[in-house]
This record gives sequence, C-alpha cells and structure tokens, in this order.
Amino acid sequence: MHHALLPLLVVALSGVASSAHAVSLSLQSETTPYPGITVRKYRTSSPATNVWVARIDLCTSRVHLDATKTPTGTRTAASYGSASGAQLVVNGDFFKTSPLHVYGDAVGNGVRWPYSKSGLHASYASEWFYHRYGWIAFGPDWVDYTHTEQVKLHGGPATGWRPTKVAPPLRPGTLALVSGFPELVVDGAQVTCSSPTASTCFPDRTDMRARHPRTAMGLTQDKETLLLVVVDGRTSSSAGMYGSELAELMKKLGAWVAFNLDGGGSTQMWLDGQGYLNNTSGNNGGGGARAMVNHWAVFAGTTGGKPTRPGHCLSSAPCQVIPAAGGKVEDSSACFQSFGPPAYWRKVTTAGSGGTLRWTNAFSSSAPSNWAWWQLNLAEAGQYKVQWYRVGSYAKFAKTRYVVRADGGEYTVVVDQGAGSNGWRDLGTWDFAAGGDQWVAVYDNDSGSVAADQHIIADAVRLVRVGPWCGDDSCEQGETCASCPGDCGACPSCGDGDCNGSETCTSCPGDCGPCPPSCGDGDCNGSETCTSCPGDCGPCPPSCGDGDCNGSETCTSCPGDCGPCPPSCGDGTCDDDDETCASCPDDCGECAPDAGPEPAAEPGPEPTVEPEVEPVAEEVPDVVETSDVDDWNKDTAVSPDGTTSAGGTTPLTPIRTHHLSESVDAGGGCAGGGPASVGWTLGALVGLLVLRRRRRV
Repeated sequence: MHHALLPLLVVALSGVASSAHAVSLSLQSETTPYPGITVRKYRTSSPATNVWVARIDLCTSRVHLDATKTPTGTRTAASYGSASGAQLVVNGDFFKTSPLHVYGDAVGNGVRWPYSKSGLHASYASEWFYHRYGWIAFGPDWVDYTHTEQVKLHGGPATGWRPTKVAPPLRPGTLALVSGFPELVVDGAQVTCSSPTASTCFPDRTDMRARHPRTAMGLTQDKETLLLVVVDGRTSSSAGMYGSELAELMKKLGAWVAFNLDGGGSTQMWLDGQGYLNNTSGNNGGGGARAMVNHWAVFAGTTGGKPTRPGHCLSSAPCQVIPAAGGKVEDSSACFQSFGPPAYWRKVTTAGSGGTLRWTNAFSSSAPSNWAWWQLNLAEAGQYKVQWYRVGSYAKFAKTRYVVRADGGEYTVVVDQGAGSNGWRDLGTWDFAAGGDQWVAVYDNDSGSVAADQHIIADAVRLVRVGPWCGDDSCEQGETCASCPGDCGACPSCGDGDCNGSETCTSCPGDCGPCPPSCGDGDCNGSETCTSCPGDCGPCPPSCGDGDCNGSETCTSCPGDCGPCPPSCGDGTCDDDDETCASCPDDCGECAPDAGPEPAAEPGPEPTVEPEVEPVAEEVPDVVETSDVDDWNKDTAVSPDGTTSAGGTTPLTPIRTHHLSESVDAGGGCAGGGPASVGWTLGALVGLLVLRRRRRV
C-alpha cells in the first residue's frame, strides 16, 4: 500500500512549503548553562505555542552523549538524569510497558538492548511500527544516522540509504542510539503535505495529523551540532503542533536530518540544576511528568564525570596514536573510558602500570553494567601482541571477558585475572589495521553464578609488534630505502653529496660535478668543431668537400662540390666535339703537313770566286743570326734573287749580317776590306744549305 504514496513523498521532499500554517519563531530567551549546551526558548505563532531548543556542540570539551541502557522499568527525565549524572535529558523513543520495549532499536551506555526489548524482535512483525523507524547514533569520534522505512521505500535521494536493509546493522562501537519516526527533514529538505490533516500526510503515523506536544531530534549537515526540541501543547497557552509544522520548525532551526520522537504526555526537557524547562504536567493532561523507558542524556562540564576530550566530534584528532613499534594506553589516557554507574568503579592511585588503576566487581547478568575500553589508533598496520597489566591484589575474577576489535573483526577472550604473576599478561596476537575503529574492552558480567568480591581490574593495555617491521633496525625482505629508510638507509638523492644511483653530471651536478664539454651543451669547447658539433660551434665556412659549391670554389679547384669543368683548350684532353689540332694543338697535337710534289731545284749562277785579299788588320768574325729554318715556309725554295722558286711573291726574310766591328772605310765598305757582294754570297750559301736540309727530311 505504501507504493501509492510515492508521488506525495517525492513532492514533499522537494521542500515545497505547505499552503497553510506557516510557522513563525520569536526568540524569548537564550542561556548557556554548560559549555557546549545552549538552550533557547521560542514563542511561535500559527500555531501559538512554546518551544524549547537545546543546541549541543559536539566538539566542545567534556560533551558526551548517552542514552538509557537496557531498562528494568520506567523513569522520568529528572530521575534518569539525576541517577546518571547527566546535565540535560529529553525523552526518547516511543515505547510500551507490557512487555517493556521501544518501537525501534536502542543502545545505552555502550550496550545494545536485547531484541526482546526493541522493535526488531520477530514477535512484533505484525505490529504497525515494525521496522518503520530511523535513528541517530553516537560512537567514538563519529555520528551516524539512518532513514525511516517510509523514506527508504518511497523518498528521494538521501545520504545513508540502505534500500535493501530497512533495519541496518549498527556500526561497531556505538555508544548511544535512539530511534524515532516519522522522518521530518531528509537531507536538508523538509517533509511537507498538501494539508496537515490529509490522510496522505505522514502515512507512517496517523497522530501527526493532529496538534500535540512534540519532541524531535536532528543534526546539522556537518554532524557537529545536535538539536533536541520539545513543543508544549494541550494547554491554553500552547496548542502543540501538527507533524508538518514540526518539520517546518526543524528545518528553520537548521536541521539537515530530523526525526519525530515520543511526544504527547512524554514530552520533557530536564536541565541539571533547573529541573524541567517545559510544562511536563500540562503535556500529560495534568498528570505530572510521565515515566519512560528511553531517554537522551547530554553530559557536559566538570560535573558530568566524562573525559575532557569530546566524545563524538568528527573533526577531533585521534586521542592517541600508537607508533609502529607498539605502545601502551593507560587508564589515564584520553583513549580510555569507563562506563556504567560511577559508584561501582573504584580508582586506586598507588598501584598500576602508570601509578593508577580502576576496578569493579563481576556479577551475574546477560548484559554488562560496568565496563571499560581502550581505543586503539595505530600509525601502521601490522601484527601485534595485546597485553593487559595485572596487579594481583585487585585482579581476582577467573572468567573476565575481554573483546578485542582488530582490523574489522571482533575476538572474545576469557582470562583468569586471579592467576599468574604481576605485570604484563598476554591476551593474544592479531593483525591490526592502520587507523582507528579498533579497541580492547573488558566487561563485568558473566552468565553463570559469581561469588562475592570477584574484582575485575581495568589498568593499562599494551601492543607489542610481532615479526619484522619497519623500525626494528633491520632491513628485512620487502623493505627498501623508500619504504623504510630508518632500517635500510636513505635512498640516493640529488643533494646528498654522493653521486650514486641514477645521478649523473647532467641530473645532479651538485653531487656528480659539472659535465665535461660535450656537443649540445651550448659551448664550443674541447675537441668540438664546426664539423663535429655545429649546434655549439656554428656551421663551418664553405670548403671543398662540404657538398656545396660556394665561396671561391670552382670546377677546377673543387670538382667534388662544383662538378667537372667543361672541356677547354689547355686542359690536357682533346675534346672531339670542339677541339682540333688546328684550334688546340696543345691538347690535340700539331696537325700533319699537306702532301704535295717536291719542287725542282733551280740551278743558279756559279758564284764568282773573288781573289783572296790579304787583310790589313785582324778581322772580327761575323755573327750570323738566322731564324729557325723550320719557321720558314717549308714548301718554298729560296732563289738567289730572293724570290720563291714556285713563282711566289712573298719575299723571304732577309738574312741580316752583323759585324762585330762597326768601322766603315771611306769607300763605304766594311772595315777590313772585301766586296759588298760577300753578304749576298753568304746568304745564298745559307739558302742552299736550307734547301738541302729540306730535301733530306
């Protein structure tokens, strides 16, 4: 039948305001009775009613939340507060007294209620409230919540949804939990209705459609502020609220998520030292404060008896970090906490591991009353031996129950505290994870009979590292300089003064020194040249052999770059196309002479023999200069008269005769005498000699 309501809930969760009955708030007073607790009184109109709001700062020192442990009966808020030492108390979940149980789940004093006293029990499966609740829970340094069945099955997106588990398992380490329904604000969106009295408005609780006294709980988005709210009703001065009006109120107060709690005659807010703040009798029809089975309790200030460190602040640093080698958690540590009635815990200040210890008596019960735990937050995952500290004069009970939570698992160990020597005693060895959500706890109850004066000691616990680990001064297999420098030494690194590992003069000149000159370093040095390293030295000037014909290179000086020269006269090669013996005898040789008839020799006149003249003085011989006979025209015979024998007209070059003495006689003859015709006669003789030579060729 719930599926038919899906359109309504989706619209409601969108944050659209109701068309009527808008709530307006007027602040009447504000006080801070304890650090971390601020109480405000409001007067509202539409409807006219009185509202008290307690804002709890979960990150203030000494602020801790608790709830009623498994009850044996009912108690008013004042009675429960006085007995527990709490500073502020409001009523909790809906309940029934026959048999005694609440509608939802419950945890108080760190112990979960048995199923038989919660709405989880199978015997309530046919009840209208079965599994419909949501809850807010507190643990060490955390706060959590879950949504109601209605929201999980029909609502919009919501943080913490577990659609396959309407009643999810509790988070390990839950110290206090109170359930409620219906849900009023879902992830910042208030639930609204088309009409506050419509049958579709809050289908999981029909009493939300009438004005009654109300109690609600909520969290801000950062989960660091808890809102506890009571609304008076059923009197002439205070009308109470519809469920939709309560949802609007919680949204205006800053709730990110909020739940309706037991209201009506159970609506109560009690403050230590001031009593009830609201009209508890009027809410109960004049019958006085109603006794209930379930309560929220806020501890704050020095009178609460809780540790100074806040119990549930998400932004808190760990209470103590156990180093990799192990360590101990004393009963004086912020990571130690005792639970149960303070009257049954005794503290000794003259004995124990750190000079103090606590003890209580064991008793026969299905649930613990007084118990203690040591929170464990480890710096490093590993295997550790867990030990407890024994002082024989206070440790007596033979069946003392310990629970060790390590790396997500829980292990129960029963120890005879009355046996053995004093000092550190072993509980066992387990693998622990790094971080928190781990602990050691000791409980005071046993299922069998327990004799009188069976003391249980709660002193220190100690973790001792087992096996090789980083920090044991030995570089074991799997450890490296990177993962464990303490054991294996520091890894080589640039700047450590040693040139090692993968360091080079390039990557780490500080350790390895500057690199020697090399091509590419920007400097032309060492053996680098323009040829071997043009990047540093620049390109080489033009040169023969560089493949480019440039500069002063020619085909003659550098045929490798410029190519061979074209053929030319004088290159020693006779080119058949252009050169001949005529055009280039140096390359092609001299041309052969033309073949022709041998000219006949012309007989000449017989020279007249001159009479020999006796020289009157010493005669200087003549020097005859002639041109090379080969330079003459070889086809022409010379005649005595200087003409060619072939009838040519080209005159022969005259033969010049030089006399060494240039003395000339008065008659014009050469000095020394002789006719002038002698010169001609000599020339004719020379010509004949030439002709004869020609013929011999």
